Amino acid sequence: MSSNDDKVVTDYHPPATWSSDYKVLKSMIFADVHGNTQQERLESFYVSQADLYDSYRHRMLHGRFPMINAMPAPRGGIWVDMGGGTGSNLEYFGNDLNRWSKVVVLDLCPSLVDVATKRVNSKGWSNFVDVVLGDACDFECPGLPATGTVDVVSFSYALTMIPDW
Repeated sequence: MSSNDDKVVTDYHPPATWSSDYKVLKSMIFADVHGNTQQERLESFYVSQADLYDSYRHRMLHGRFPMINAMPAPRGGIWVDMGGGTGSNLEYFGNDLNRWSKVVVLDLCPSLVDVATKRVNSKGWSNFVDVVLGDACDFECPGLPATGTVDVVSFSYALTMIPDW
């Protein structure tokens, strides 16, 4: 694998409106968080805002671009984005995402995984990007690459959602 000297990363700016921001804020403020499992609690919080997650969080969480920009990206490598939610981190690579031989976006929240799956399919990335519904704490989660084969693992903001981390 070659170095990432030729890596092309651009800042990603999802569209936002006052209306979409209002919907997200309303969902967060009045969220009826419930469930017996962490997955159920996350889903109850995100289900009503999943489709607008990127547009609101992009302006609130400023560490994604610096993380992706500093992250090694070996051509032909394998990248696992733990707690990857909507798959928005993939957008920073744009047309250069195919530098990876395999990308796995893993998240525990079904509604965020649905958004990521739609993104991957609409961008034509499904031949090398897998979106996996699973727990980042389960190292044997089906859909993860084999032990010892991954070049890069990223977490962006997901750690705060893992109980007892």
